[in-house]
Amino acid sequence: VSRPGNAFSADLVAEATLLKPSFPPKSQSQPYRLGVGDEVALIQVLDTATTLSALAGGVDLGADNASSNLSMMPNESTEVIETRGRIGTDGSLLLIGVGRLEALDRQISELRDEARNIFIRNGKAPDFQLEITGFNSQLAYITTDGVTAASSSTIPITDQGITLRQTIADAGIAFNEQVLTVVSFQRSGKTYSFGLADLLADNAPKIYLKDQDHIFVKNLKYQPGKVFLLGGVTPR
Repeated sequence: VSRPGNAFSADLVAEATLLKPSFPPKSQSQPYRLGVGDEVALIQVLDTATTLSALAGGVDLGADNASSNLSMMPNESTEVIETRGRIGTDGSLLLIGVGRLEALDRQISELRDEARNIFIRNGKAPDFQLEITGFNSQLAYITTDGVTAASSSTIPITDQGITLRQTIADAGIAFNEQVLTVVSFQRSGKTYSFGLADLLADNAPKIYLKDQDHIFVKNLKYQPGKVFLLGGVTPR
């Protein structure tokens, strides 16, 4: 197959090279690591002898790099107290009853262990739940052109993990044999290109999205005498 161009860019290209899609290296879903802007909720189950003033004693709620709010749901013998915090620009998280935690680039399981140790050290039962309620620090992007209407949107990266195939489906992009749907995938300064049919194949690799990944999806109409080059092409 001949590829047009000038100087060294004009050369013969092996047909087998064009038939092979260029996928990013295989990757597994990675544990979510907290970042600036992520929100966390702490839910505590307390007996009625525990007072709010004792719980919040010694905690400075005026910090400008973290936020916290408190709600109480009384029961006959227990109180369920929920406090929420946001990871500030300095990487810290403020939770009433626990204090300030260094949260940046840590897993929620690590914060649970630290909170449990704090409760035990303070002579309190570690009856609590600590969960991420807002995934705001990591985003991927998808841009479509000629698929439906041209558009761009963001995709939050969460602790559940999301694959490229799922993202394409969630965007409402379906396979159409009348057109060639090309997916260009940018990650860490490299671009990978493949057809939608290749991504939907049974033997296609499972690609989990990472922070700052960018997906471009474009429909190309088949035309007589026109050849589309996909995959990684290197002149011989």
